[in-house]
Amino acid sequence: MSSQDASDETQPDMSDSNVQEHSLETESDINQLEYNGIRYDKLTPEDLIGVKFVTVEAAEAFYYGYAKAMGFDVRKDDKRTSTRTGRVTIRKWVCSAEGERREKYMDNNNKVRMPKKLTRYHCPCLLKVRYFKEKNSYVVVNFKTDHSHDLAQPHESHFLRSHRSVPDSHLALATSMRRVSIKTCYAYQYMADISGGFANVGFKMKDLYNKLDSSQREIVLEGDAKATLAYLEGKAAEDKKLFCKYSTNENNKLANLFWRDSTSLLDYCCFGDVLVFDSTYKTNHYGKPLVLFVGSNNHLLTTIFG
Repeated sequence: MSSQDASDETQPDMSDSNVQEHSLETESDINQLEYNGIRYDKLTPEDLIGVKFVTVEAAEAFYYGYAKAMGFDVRKDDKRTSTRTGRVTIRKWVCSAEGERREKYMDNNNKVRMPKKLTRYHCPCLLKVRYFKEKNSYVVVNFKTDHSHDLAQPHESHFLRSHRSVPDSHLALATSMRRVSIKTCYAYQYMADISGGFANVGFKMKDLYNKLDSSQREIVLEGDAKATLAYLEGKAAEDKKLFCKYSTNENNKLANLFWRDSTSLLDYCCFGDVLVFDSTYKTNHYGKPLVLFVGSNNHLLTTIFG
């Protein structure tokens, strides 16, 4: 590590002030993005090896900015942590075209669908940092700039997957607009207007739809037990013969639940000669079996007893 130590003396620390943020509207914009007076498209391994980052996040932010300026997608690769301290000791990022598709996914003999388009071409581009305790920083130990494929144009870089994300502020705005019956597509149009164009939004409309859907699912999963019990309580007010019984675990969370309404009771009284105990084994989000008590009515149709 002597060569790297010598390089550390001449290379300044990486900080947010060294990285300039610009929207990539024209090809000339790439020349405005530089580190230590060197344009991103002119950076060489010798310019970056030995550079120190205070945190892994700082190194990642730099490489993502570099990748967006150059026009390629990033994939997180090797990560090693200390078993004693839990600190990340080695982190590596590669171009999304690194490596190759596994052979089992290329064999189409027993598949109906055609294989997806190839996206990996043994691209060697990467950035690797390692933590040095004596420096209390992450030092770049490997940096490659060569690619085995064409790069995206500056006006296309905002479509790359690793450079698209929906910030919390935009998510909150879209959620608020949904509550007043404004469609998501119109909310996205509004975000593009205030951002100065679709290229400056930072994500696609599909990303916004997916983010809204996932956030809604998180809300449901956090309060689904209460919502279920509230629904059954409301149903019991209308259906006097509804029966419900549940148990909780040691963490006071819903563990087991059984219920049936008056229709299920009537069906059981009429068609309960044959009772089928059907269960699916832990195929849901909670890892619990779903058990159905079913039978068959006089029309040979399936009826649920509970």
